[in-house]
Amino acid sequence: MSGSSASGESLQRQEFRERAEALGLSTVHICSQQEAGTLRVSVGGAHVALRGDPELGACFGGDRGVVRGFSKASRRRLLRFLHTIDRERAGLPLFVTLTYPGTWPGKPAKWKRDLRSWLGRLRRALPEAWCVWRLEPQRRGAPHYHLLVFGIASLSIEWLSRTWFEVVGSGDLRHLRAGTQVQYVRSWHRVVGYAAKYLAKEPKELPVEWRRGVGRWWGIHQRPRAPREVLEARITQDQFFRVRRVLRRFVGGPGASGRDWFADGHKSVGVLVRRGLQVGLSDDGALQLLGWAKSHPQKCGQLPETGRVSHYRK
Repeated sequence: MSGSSASGESLQRQEFRERAEALGLSTVHICSQQEAGTLRVSVGGAHVALRGDPELGACFGGDRGVVRGFSKASRRRLLRFLHTIDRERAGLPLFVTLTYPGTWPGKPAKWKRDLRSWLGRLRRALPEAWCVWRLEPQRRGAPHYHLLVFGIASLSIEWLSRTWFEVVGSGDLRHLRAGTQVQYVRSWHRVVGYAAKYLAKEPKELPVEWRRGVGRWWGIHQRPRAPREVLEARITQDQFFRVRRVLRRFVGGPGASGRDWFADGHKSVGVLVRRGLQVGLSDDGALQLLGWAKSHPQKCGQLPETGRVSHYRK
């Protein structure tokens, strides 16, 4: 980091904002629907969304139905959320695992109550903490939780083990000693890898008792604390197709329309969607791409150097 300004942001971030403003990008609400003919960039994250041919209009999905399992759409939403986090402001999270003992409750509603109870203790002890959680079945069929806990520098394993042991109420001392884990990470590269390996992993085969539905498979605790900001710029039809042509080469090449790609934990995520693209690309790379599209109104020259964006077929 190259120092800080009076506003508390790094000088690099200040320079980024000046470049973004010069290209016509302005702040929009993180949860607002993106209109056709716009490019949306996650500040400090790795997510770029190109929405809709300006002449055709945007295409939005329908209402979400009852949760029956960890669908591809749910997995996309989880990965998208993680890639929209402002990494400079969020810092690095802790990896936390919560498991059940040899005997566990059979009703998913009890699993969720246990998680809510533990998260309540976390909020009272460490109000600044927020996290992303994911439910997953172990091979033995028992539920366990993976969490990315942000906003705190450390978490006592003694406190973690004792509070989860008390919430579960198993009375099994082996569970007290081995029912939890907390790991520290040194880079966002590892965060993305952890997310793809544990949080976003699709179970190959669900245990019988899970097939009737277990409710939500992932969620966000204290969502308002998650630092996310998006900038959006309106673009012309010509610029739309220029940007889309470049992004398509990143995520799959010609004829890639209609496919989905997901991160394997080591590279960025790219997801191709109808009438637009959502790509794992840095905010700086997005500015380079937009600047290139706006500065070449009449010719499609050499592709801009926006950095490496890899794709992984599912």
